[in-house]
Amino acid sequence: MKTMAKGNIFIIMIYGFLYVALTPLTLLLNLLKFGDSVEIWMRK
Repeated sequence: MKTMAKGNIFIIMIYGFLYVALTPLTLLLNLLKFGDSVEIWMRK
């Protein structure tokens, strides 16, 4: 059971790291997409 707990903690750490790393990237991509759509809207 102890090994399972360690494995779970390791997996949670990896997921946490990925979440922390990917969240700003997705936010930046969304901002860029939003900026592009606003730019297109402004041209009309």
